[in-house]
Order: sequence, then structure tokens, then C-alpha cells
Amino acid sequence: MRKVEEAGLTDLKDKTLELPVSGFDASARVKELEAELSRWKSVFDSSRLLVGHELIRPVTAIEGYLDLLESELKGQLNEKSRGYIEKVRASAKRLKDIADSFIQMLMLDREDELRIGKDKVNVVELVRMVADRYVRSGTPIEIKCTGSIDPIVVPRKYLEVVLENVISNAIDHGKSKEPIEVNIYTQEDRRGENGRQILMIEITDRGSGIPEKNVLSVFAPFYKLDESGGHGLGLTLVKNLLYVMGGNISIKSREGEGTTATIVLPYCSPKSQEMVK
Repeated sequence: MRKVEEAGLTDLKDKTLELPVSGFDASARVKELEAELSRWKSVFDSSRLLVGHELIRPVTAIEGYLDLLESELKGQLNEKSRGYIEKVRASAKRLKDIADSFIQMLMLDREDELRIGKDKVNVVELVRMVADRYVRSGTPIEIKCTGSIDPIVVPRKYLEVVLENVISNAIDHGKSKEPIEVNIYTQEDRRGENGRQILMIEITDRGSGIPEKNVLSVFAPFYKLDESGGHGLGLTLVKNLLYVMGGNISIKSREGEGTTATIVLPYCSPKSQEMVK
């Protein structure tokens, strides 16, 4: 043991610093740790492949039985029944998209395996399309767009999953007769002096709000504010998908007043064709 007696470092005085014992082979220990890390990484890789398979398999079965049902009842289905089948098929497709996004989230540390298809997305139209799915919820959704919003270049299905999760959360935790407000606008990126623009999507409910001590916890896996349903993975998935798209999400809430989720995305102007990151 060697005493630390550096002048001026009074906070370290009289503390001890352990030095490696004689004969310690640091390089050998590093190799051992690398081998152990490689072994656990292999276990994790196998596990996520299994998870991906188990998520996709039941959805594929649902789609198969829907095809069989339509084939068996061909000519016997009325318009209402066909409408029900199409709704189930659309829900199965969305579930498959969510499963695929979840698998991609598990693979964020494998850049060589991450393959993201990017699309030119009209954000306002996509928000309206997602909002239309919740018409039957009885909660009105008001969409406000400030200024002209050009399309952005992102994986469309990722952004769709993000919007579905955040809007459905707002509906679940808001007051049924109070509208959900969605504000879409661009602003200067205040994180630097580059003068670039970012896209903002604010989704606000007028529900009971979130206790201040719990706001940061909502992004933790399996965290649930109440027993209203779900598995507590929605916002975890949202945050990771936005990370892949170069964006972010923040939550502001007041108990008894409501909650605002703000989605931030890089803004790509067709005039410059330059991604803002």
C-alpha cells in the first residue's frame, strides 16, 4: 500500500491507493475479461433471436388463419364482416411492425446488422392517419400545424410506432371528454449555434398528470404508472426508436393538469437535402 501525499490534495490526504501486487499480469486479465464478455454477448445474441422469433410467429399465424377464413367463407361475407377482418389484419400488421421495431431496438449495439430503410415522410399526414385509428375511443384529437412542414427522411414505420404509442398513452391517461392536442412545428436547434431547424411534435393530454418524482422513470423498461394495461415497454421502445432516427423525447407533467410529450426529430428541408443532426 502506498500513501497518497500530494501537496494541495488535502481531500486525498491519509487515503490509501492499492497498487497491483508483484507478478500481476494485466494483459492476461484483460484477455480473460474479453473472453467472458464475448461469451455473454453470444448468449445475448442468441436470446434476442429467440425473442424475435417468438414475437413474429403468433402474428404470422393470425395472418394465415385470416387468409384461410376469407377463403373458406368466400362469397358469404357481408361488407360489415369483411370490414372486421380487415381491421384484424391491419392490427396484425401493426403488431408485426412493433415486433420488428422491438427486434431492431435489441440490435442497437450491432451497427453492422442494423439496416434501416428511410422514407420521405409527410409528418402531418402520418399524424392524422394515426389519430384516425382512435376515433372510436371517444377522445377527440386536435391537430395543429404551425407553418409549412416539409417531409422528413426517416423510417416511416418507426415514426408510426412512436406516434401510436405516445398518442395511445395520452388517450389512456387523459380525460375522455378533454381533447388530446397535437402541435407540429419547426424551430431553431438551440443546442448549438448552427442555425439549423428541428421538428417538434407536442402531444398533450389533460389527465391526472405524473408525479414529479416519477417523470424520468416512465422511460424505464416495464415501468407502469398504474394498472391501466400494457407491459410498460411502450415508452422504452419509443425512446430507442427515436435514438435510431437521431431524435429524442421529453416529458413535462403537472399533477392534476396533464402531460405533454415532446418528440424532437432532425428536420430535412428538400431545398437543402441536408439532414440536421
